Amino acid sequence: MMTSDGPGWKRMVVLFVLVVVYLCVGAAIFSHIEGDPEIERRLQLEAFLKNFIGYGNLAPRTYPGKVALVVYALIGIPITLIMLNYLGQLLTRLSTRVNKCRLCSTKPLVNKVLNMVLIVMLGLTILFILPASAFSYFEDWTVLEALYYCFVTLSTIGFGDYIAAMSENSLGTRGLEDVYRVVTYVWILFGLAYLSLLINYISNVFIKKAEEMERLTKEKLEAEVSRLQQELSKTGKSVYKTAANVKSSVKGKVWEAPSNGIDQETGSVTLLRIAQLDES
Repeated sequence: MMTSDGPGWKRMVVLFVLVVVYLCVGAAIFSHIEGDPEIERRLQLEAFLKNFIGYGNLAPRTYPGKVALVVYALIGIPITLIMLNYLGQLLTRLSTRVNKCRLCSTKPLVNKVLNMVLIVMLGLTILFILPASAFSYFEDWTVLEALYYCFVTLSTIGFGDYIAAMSENSLGTRGLEDVYRVVTYVWILFGLAYLSLLINYISNVFIKKAEEMERLTKEKLEAEVSRLQQELSKTGKSVYKTAANVKSSVKGKVWEAPSNGIDQETGSVTLLRIAQLDES
């Protein structure tokens, strides 16, 4: 019954419960009708986002294409590795020639450090700084983004969040874009060879340091073992000499157990007693 003050609390509670039940029933109905299609749409969206970023943007979709890719890769990867090895050898010869330069003839160590700095700076300039500047201009990237792309690509990390020569750029014409792609691929090949050379050089430095530490440790260990052997030899001679003196001092004596193990005067326990032999 309505009053002048409005509905009572009991009726309000009943209406509130009724609304909540109605909403729950509606949620269950729509979840039953739209639940599976919504899950399917979410899965499709996740699959699209997963395939949208990365080097997988150019990937075979058919089963014959995938089989052909496996066969093609099994032949192409060894050939590419052989070519990269050959490029690495050429770069090694070039770095050896640069390393023979006499920038500081008076100090060989300083000259070696300067030559190595020169090799690293030339490589970084040719394969990182200049390409990053070009990518920043043609791809409309920032300098940091271009440097990030250069390192990720040449280190074979390859996240694929930045891809050069694949999307629209500032070149405009198709012919220039093709030349741009070819130059990019050549840069990748030489960059892989250079970075492999640099990593091998750093690895060799660490290996040489480890071998030197192992050699020094071995020499110290051998010296310590030799010292211990000399000490043991001296100790053995001393023991032999002491034993000979003891033997000569107890000559003519015999070791025998006491009749009773307790000294009557002092009350102490006697373990052994030396008796003088009667000499005839």
